[in-house]
Parts: sequence; C-alpha cells; structure tokens
Amino acid sequence: MPERQDEHAKEKEPNSTRTSGPEDPLRDMELRGEIKNQRKHRVRVALSVDFDAISAHLGTGKHPDNNMSDYSQGIFAGKVGALRLLRLFKKLGIADKMTWFIPGHSIETFPAEVEQIVRSGCEIGLHGYSHEGAYQMTEEQESDVLRKCIDLATKLTGKKPIGYRAPLYQIRETTISLLEKHGFGYVEIPCNWYGEDETPLSYLPHVPNSHGYVDVRVIEQMWKDRFTWLWEHAHEDAAADGSLEGSGGASVEEEQVTQFIFPIVLHPDTSGMAHVIGMVERVLRWLQGMEGQGVEFCRYEDIAREAKEAAEIAKKRG
Repeated sequence: MPERQDEHAKEKEPNSTRTSGPEDPLRDMELRGEIKNQRKHRVRVALSVDFDAISAHLGTGKHPDNNMSDYSQGIFAGKVGALRLLRLFKKLGIADKMTWFIPGHSIETFPAEVEQIVRSGCEIGLHGYSHEGAYQMTEEQESDVLRKCIDLATKLTGKKPIGYRAPLYQIRETTISLLEKHGFGYVEIPCNWYGEDETPLSYLPHVPNSHGYVDVRVIEQMWKDRFTWLWEHAHEDAAADGSLEGSGGASVEEEQVTQFIFPIVLHPDTSGMAHVIGMVERVLRWLQGMEGQGVEFCRYEDIAREAKEAAEIAKKRG
C-alpha cells in the first residue's frame, strides 16, 4: 500500500471519524478512489483450515496411480505445513478465532500436531475420516464413519463437535439427516472454489481440476477483489431479495449496515508451502487492518449460533 497523505485525507473527508494509520487498507483504497461506500459495516471473516493431509489421497483423491510421492504431500502437511500455519495464526492473534476441520485419519496419524492445534483455542469441526465423499459410501457406511469421527473428536477436545464440512463439499440428503440426528449445529458456512487455496495452488497429478502453478499474487488479488466488491455492494444483494444477511429481520438501524461473511479455506499441504504462506499472511494482515471498521475473525460455531439466534428473532417478529 502507498504511504498515507494525511493532509489529503483531511481535505477529502473533513468529517471522518475513522482513525488512520499504516495498517488501514480501506483508507488507502478510498484515497485512490477504489472505495466510495461510506456505510457502516459488519464483516465476519470465517477463516478455516482443512487438515486433510494423507486422507486427501485415500477418499475423494483416491486413484490407482497414487504413489509414495503423492502421499508425501500429506506427510508434509501433517508434520510441517500445519505447524507453520498454527505459528502464523498465533503470531497474528487469531488462532482462537477460527476453525480447523480435521478428518479422523489426521487425528490418529498426527496426534502431537493435532493436540497443539486444539490447545490454540480454535474450534474443531469434522471432515470425514479418510476424506471420503458421501457418494463413495452406502448410507450405513456414512453413518459408521460419522459416529467414529464424533467419538475421535469428542475424546480429543472433551466435547462433541457441532460443525461439519463435507469432504469435497459433497453433501446429500442422508448427510443432513445424520447430522441432525447427532445434534450438529451447522453443515458448512457457504464457500466455493474461489475462496480456497488448494485447487489453484497445489499440483495433484491425478486430480483433474488441480493447477499448482498459479502465481500466488493472482489468488491474493482475487481474494482482495472479492472482499472489496462485497464491501461496497453486499447491501444491494440484501435489498434486492428483501433480506439483510444475518440480521434476522432488520431494524432501520440494521438496514444501514452492510453485512457479509467472508470465508477463506486453507490446507496445510498448500498454504504451508514456503511460497504460499507469505501470501496468506499478507491477506490476513490486510483484513486485520480493517478490524476497526467492522471486520472481525470468527469461529464457524459462533457465526452459526448467531445466525440461529437471528432466525429465531425474525420468526418472533413475524
């Protein structure tokens, strides 16, 4: 970001109460004319890590040509990548404001590393056992896998998990029924392939949609572009469909606030690599620079709980 010109800032916004400084990226963008929206904001950054490790090559990534070289990516994720990310999150002070989705196989294969993650204060959510897709299993198998993973996570953290992310985002009707039966609080916070690192930044020889040689700056700029557009326009989407996301029946005051959730999905075998983790740190610091303007990092369980409470309030309002 270019250095701030304070006189210019005062001239352009004489009535602004925003504190400025070198870590105020929105302010810098406004000075350059990139952001004109002066509405109040409430943005929840839903940062998460899928600790797939070796399991990524056993379930949805299973292929007859997988070999030890492929599996070594998973070993790197468990022994190196996950701990690099954990150190970064601790350094930034957000380790307890995020969610790790951990397959049962990773819990059992990397117990020391997973224990460090748990001690960071984050939320632990389920992500299958061997990263198996719902459509790879019978209904009975899906039930057995879920029960095993609930047991592993409960023993690990001392409480039952309430969050679930389906491997490869594969959810079917039986998945929802099983999660409801076991008292889960949420099934995924909406994300998509453009909000995650692995597809563009990891080369998986036997996965047709992997790239691996995309410049990290392309992904960094795309994530920032997505955020900036939502910052300016998310309230228009809410107005168009007659709702205010997350508000639960908006009051007049709430209608003046632009709200959205900004999910980021990371993987230790991808974002733990030396040429990627620096980009991740830049994006997270960029987002942290807006914490004074309504941006906050949140665990998925907290976002889900608030959404449920808001829905109950809206129902009472009629």
